[in-house]
Amino acid sequence: MKSYGTDAAETVLDGEIASVQKSISNVGKQLKELEFKLEALMKAHDSNRPLEQFREKFKELLAIARVTEFSDISKWKLSKRPTDSGSPGPRSVVAYYGALWAAMQDSEGNLPSPLVIDSPNQNAQDRKNLERVMGLLAGKTPNNAQVILCAEEESEAFNADVVISLTDERALLKAELMDDVASEVLPRIEQAISALAGKSV
Repeated sequence: MKSYGTDAAETVLDGEIASVQKSISNVGKQLKELEFKLEALMKAHDSNRPLEQFREKFKELLAIARVTEFSDISKWKLSKRPTDSGSPGPRSVVAYYGALWAAMQDSEGNLPSPLVIDSPNQNAQDRKNLERVMGLLAGKTPNNAQVILCAEEESEAFNADVVISLTDERALLKAELMDDVASEVLPRIEQAISALAGKSV
């Protein structure tokens, strides 16, 4: 009886070992398939293309904004924000961010968030240059981007879908309207937080 029990146990153990080995073999095959797919993706993916696209767009937008092209534009880094002073400074900054947005957009011209631009008329742009900046923001942002522009005056070059005029000094939101705005905005914020939390899981 003892010998019979040992043989049975060994048979069961051999079966389990064979099952584990088969599972390992299957996992190995799946890993190989994934490696081949990843290799094919890497060959098709041009990691330098986003940077090249950014530089090409930056060069184009600088010309539109009437800013003299930077000598090192062909080597410009994504993280390098223009720091020029004077009238061309703000226009070069708008061109820089416009190039970033172009590199960030998806195939349908969408961006991950709205674009909020505050007071583009920096350093007292003359009217022609201000219109160039406004036109650049209106015509050179990604197709489906939501642009929120805060400006001192309206511009013919920026045809907004909705215009909200602020009449009180230093007041974006009146106290008596807080409840109405909160009831509309807070649910959207909660929805966005929930969506982000779901993606991070």
